Amino acid sequence: MKRRAFWLMVGCVGVGLVLPVARASILIDGFSSAKNDRFANTTDFIAAGFDLSGIAVDDDGHWLAMISPNIYLSANHYHSAAGASVTFYASNDPIGSSVTRTISSLGQQIGSSDLWIGAISQPLPAGFAYYDFATQDIGTATDFTGSPLNGENAYMFGRSETETWPTSQDVAVGRNILDLWGSPDRVGATKDSFGTAHYVEHEARLDPGDSGGGMFVHDGSGGLTLVGINWGFSTLTMGGVTTYRSWFTYVGNYDAEIGAFLDTHPVPEPAGAAAIAALLAGFAVWRRSYRR
Repeated sequence: MKRRAFWLMVGCVGVGLVLPVARASILIDGFSSAKNDRFANTTDFIAAGFDLSGIAVDDDGHWLAMISPNIYLSANHYHSAAGASVTFYASNDPIGSSVTRTISSLGQQIGSSDLWIGAISQPLPAGFAYYDFATQDIGTATDFTGSPLNGENAYMFGRSETETWPTSQDVAVGRNILDLWGSPDRVGATKDSFGTAHYVEHEARLDPGDSGGGMFVHDGSGGLTLVGINWGFSTLTMGGVTTYRSWFTYVGNYDAEIGAFLDTHPVPEPAGAAAIAALLAGFAVWRRSYRR
């Protein structure tokens, strides 16, 4: 499988160096394919209750999280190229219904962030998911501490430890508690140890290969809200103890820019509907002319 570098920040007491490193996978405590691999297609899968049809990996290994039938978010430092092919699966069944799309040349970095917003060449059909995204502005660690995100149990998407999945199905899911903020736009999660206060089942941290994947929280009504896009991870060593932290670019600080892009690039009408509309409009003009 083709892989690209993920940004790794290695540090001591928060001072680090950014380096590209080799392929790996999201690290999930107690990993099992049945519980953590989307396309193992079991009822034990930890995200089996959610519609994941709007989350995809293109044939070159880049992630897409759909926020409308034709617009997606990913990482600026690792996003799909125009012309790439991407397959969306209607369910978690690897041989179930799917549709394939091409990445459009329409796309751009959002401000100076690590967010990339782009389009697929043809909208997803009815029944395929797209996701609400966070909109609350967070500027400081104090803002984060007082926000509903502090302490949320997130779903983290990354590459699987299972080596046999084809690229489009190489999707694993772990969990972690959001408990960190890094200015100007990073929300983070500490990789806690078993038995500590914030440790959760399927505790996970990002690793090389996960850039661009989505980080979601439960929206309270059976769906998922996109909160961040995988950016990197850091290590902090103090007193001989190393702590791993996963970091995500927080989308809520860019909701205005994202909304403006969505407004400027609405879902195009299906070709058949457009043709019928044009035909009806022409018929109406002809009828008015004839009646004169």
